[in-house]
Amino acid sequence: MSKELHVHNLEHARIAFKAAQELKIPVTLSTPPNALAYSSIDYFKEIFRIARCEYPDAQATCIIDCSGYPGMAMYALRQRISHVRYLDDNKYTQQLQSMAQQNGTVFLTESPDNIFNFLDQKNPREACHSWLYPALLPKVVLCCSVSSQGK
Repeated sequence: MSKELHVHNLEHARIAFKAAQELKIPVTLSTPPNALAYSSIDYFKEIFRIARCEYPDAQATCIIDCSGYPGMAMYALRQRISHVRYLDDNKYTQQLQSMAQQNGTVFLTESPDNIFNFLDQKNPREACHSWLYPALLPKVVLCCSVSSQGK
């Protein structure tokens, strides 16, 4: 099962990278589907670059999700983005896959199974940690004591 954190801004990327570094676990970050309709590949590329510089020991994979936009996918490949997702199987798919192979880019064609969206969270840092590493959640222990007092 693949798990991804949908990153909308630099704060989200910092939280995810910091969690990866603190928990010593690999994380996968991605742009939300259709995010490139309102933002740019360069914006997300810079967000990921800054977070990687601030948390150099974090094991993080960053994916630019181009949804079904072939022009965006081609631009991402030309920018040498390491991981690109393209979710439309059309006449451009083979050409994009070939270009990705020549660049050494990981070309993804499926959506993740399990997604964490920072926008849904009241406390993004705590929620991110809990989602990434549920074993860290405090355990609640219920105790029952039966008293055998005579009447």
